[in-house]
Amino acid sequence: MVKFSLNDSIDSVYSVVDKDVLGIKAAVINLCSDIDRYFRLGLSIDICDYIDEEQYDRVIGLFPSLSCMSIEQFNRFINMIKNIRTINAHLHLRKPIFIDDDLEFVLSSLVKPHYKVSVNNKLTMYGQMYVLIFISQKYNLWPFITSYYINAYFDEIERGIQQNNKQIEIQHLFQNFCGIGKPIVNDKANSREEQYMNEQFKYYLSRFIFSFERACFKTRKTFSKVRSLKSGLSDYYEFDNDEEASKL
Repeated sequence: MVKFSLNDSIDSVYSVVDKDVLGIKAAVINLCSDIDRYFRLGLSIDICDYIDEEQYDRVIGLFPSLSCMSIEQFNRFINMIKNIRTINAHLHLRKPIFIDDDLEFVLSSLVKPHYKVSVNNKLTMYGQMYVLIFISQKYNLWPFITSYYINAYFDEIERGIQQNNKQIEIQHLFQNFCGIGKPIVNDKANSREEQYMNEQFKYYLSRFIFSFERACFKTRKTFSKVRSLKSGLSDYYEFDNDEEASKL
């Protein structure tokens, strides 16, 4: 199987559904769910809404590296993050995700990228990882990097110890430029165990849901708009007489 390149645009990689696209999207949506959760619980902010000045001050308290952005730039940055979340929340959804020149310049002035962040302003697979890390917390980095930046998906990444060394290098490179928040847990005494179990749960459940979606639609094609899982299930005659099960 031909591997993807980190310099490929997101829409070109997501043009056909296969097990690698499933794995990549699962890794990304897991991180996006953590980002969304931290904004809701840690900052009391819905990232779907416009960030005002008071909220922006709270955000910068946890993401001091992003203080170089104006509020207007930060709202465009968050809108890009929302687009990444949307594209990766649906296995058969494919659209280009664009990054503005000024945002790429600001981020590149913080951390010099190793590969192309964009091609004709369209985010690359490296660019997707690159921008998400800036709005993640430090404890998110290792689970995400080790599930996304791997030899199984990308041609530029070597196997074995070389892969591990590159993952460590990326973690060390970005850990001083991401969020400084601590994990939000219910029981501090079991925070490490809870965090590990949560990562495992998300990893397997995301893959299960995407595999279920893949089975429902029975196609490798991707689209600019996708049907709901419920509509996909309507194609299965097993649910014709069990509407309750279909709704569940």
